[in-house]
Amino acid sequence: MPSLDELLSAVESYRNDMLDALTEMLRIPAIGPESGGEGEFERARYLRELAEKCGFEDIEMFDALDE
Repeated sequence: MPSLDELLSAVESYRNDMLDALTEMLRIPAIGPESGGEGEFERARYLRELAEKCGFEDIEMFDALDE
């Protein structure tokens, strides 16, 4: 089992990738419908695609329709 220092070092090695992903996600407009926006569907789709690229499997999305 890796030590805490090894785990922190591994996480740190992905710092730029994580910042790039966060920046890209924040560029996606995600204003709630109560404020006249389109909701967060595009942002959720981006996160699903990112999780798939990271190797996650069996990702489920639960649509919540807005009135």
